[in-house]
Amino acid sequence: MAIKVSLRSVDGLYYMSAEGGGGREIVANRRSVGPWETFWLHFADLWSDIVYFKTFDNQYVLTAENGGGDLIVANRHQVGPWELFRIDNFANNLISLQASSGHYVCFNQGGNDLVIANRNERGPWESIIIELL
Repeated sequence: MAIKVSLRSVDGLYYMSAEGGGGREIVANRRSVGPWETFWLHFADLWSDIVYFKTFDNQYVLTAENGGGDLIVANRHQVGPWELFRIDNFANNLISLQASSGHYVCFNQGGNDLVIANRNERGPWESIIIELL
């Protein structure tokens, strides 16, 4: 089962977006939700905290390049280890995502920039508002 979601910076200003609808980098620079800011959340297993995300058209899977420590992109068509994220912390519609390397997904500079997975600890920029659509 997939859940349609948007992912937003902790201050509520910026939505995560798959540039070009996918095939490129993930950014957090949109102020409203459109197709490129819509993702399908999938759980790897029933009752698991391991998830993966697909773009609005189910064409691309979000990927932590090199398993983490680098950019988040949407340029893969299949799920492998680099496409899996662990939900670390879930409270009041806030989540944190950990790449397979253990790095946290970060809205760089709090938003209006690239989305990366290079943080060793969870802080405000690593907290993501998840909204059901």
